[in-house]
Amino acid sequence: HIQDTAILPDRDYDNLLLLLLQNNMSIVKKLTQVANNREKQIAESLVKAFEMRRSAVLYIKEITKAEIETTTNPGIIFRGNTVCTRSVDMYMRMVGMPYLHHIMKPFINMIVTNKDRKKCCELDPS
Repeated sequence: HIQDTAILPDRDYDNLLLLLLQNNMSIVKKLTQVANNREKQIAESLVKAFEMRRSAVLYIKEITKAEIETTTNPGIIFRGNTVCTRSVDMYMRMVGMPYLHHIMKPFINMIVTNKDRKKCCELDPS
């Protein structure tokens, strides 16, 4: 199915972001509790909105803290498909992956283009 998305100028989202930041992000925390199988969409929207203002880390800290405080079973925390876990995943793909590529690319290229083919590059050469 085809979906149209209108993206407004940054300044048009200022009031919404201010609203989301009020009262220790209480609206965001309530939204994460009523996600009802829309965790991925909510997480992606919130991560993008907060990262646009360089506040994604603050957002993730707040919802992580809320998830820890409200969990009933500490053994399964961060293992479910919650808005928190989806947000962390989205943030790592959005920010972490490009950083990892930038840092690791020279080393990987050096290993792959090594003329001395006698060195093993396998993780478990046995």
